[in-house]
Parts: sequence; structure tokens; C-alpha cells
Amino acid sequence: MGPARRRPRAAPAHAAIALSALLALVTPGSPARHAVTALVTGSLTGTVDPPWLAFVGAMAVAAATALACRLTARE
Repeated sequence: MGPARRRPRAAPAHAAIALSALLALVTPGSPARHAVTALVTGSLTGTVDPPWLAFVGAMAVAAATALACRLTARE
């Protein structure tokens, strides 16, 4: 976290990342929330119901994030 303290412009980016991670877990339509709920329910009932739709949604969000990072990266 040292270099981020020297660059005041990085602070809003860190806050945005933290907020988006929180929203990804608590938003009702969130793939991450659905996956965690399915896994917890499966552990309580003893049956496994893989959350495929949530997995595909999470992979799409991860791919979009990776693309955005790649496009905005400074060299």
C-alpha cells in the first residue's frame, strides 16, 4: 500500500474497487451472491446443485473487468 499513499489519484480507484467488490456480494441479482447462497444451501442439505448460471455470469464479469484493465493499463 506504500506506492498508493504517494499517489493521491489512486485513492478513489481503491475506493471504487472496494465498493464494487461489496456490491458484487450483496446485490440480489449478483452471480457471486447466488453462488455463495447455493454453496451454503448445498452444505446444509447435503445435496449439490452447481450454480452454472452464476458461474457463467461471474466469468463474464471477470472477463469484462480484465478487458477494462487491459485497455486502461499504462505502460
